[in-house]
Amino acid sequence: MNDNGWQPIETAPEDTLVVVGWLDDEDPETPERHDFDWKEDGCWQRHDADVEFAHEVAPPGSKMPKERPPYTHWIALPPIPRST
Repeated sequence: MNDNGWQPIETAPEDTLVVVGWLDDEDPETPERHDFDWKEDGCWQRHDADVEFAHEVAPPGSKMPKERPPYTHWIALPPIPRST
């Protein structure tokens, strides 16, 4: 594990919502990207749903999400604090 908690995407757990991160090559000024996703049966569910939706509704010639998730790292979500 890195000192900052980010781990290689290959080590992400199954069936657990995590924060995923990557650097966007197309935005050199602010390349950091973050999202929430979970892996089920080896597939990133939110990313796959976004790709499927884009193919259903995007007009021809639209910029489409990549078929493979761009994620390179993940970090666990901390538990939500209980109110007192």
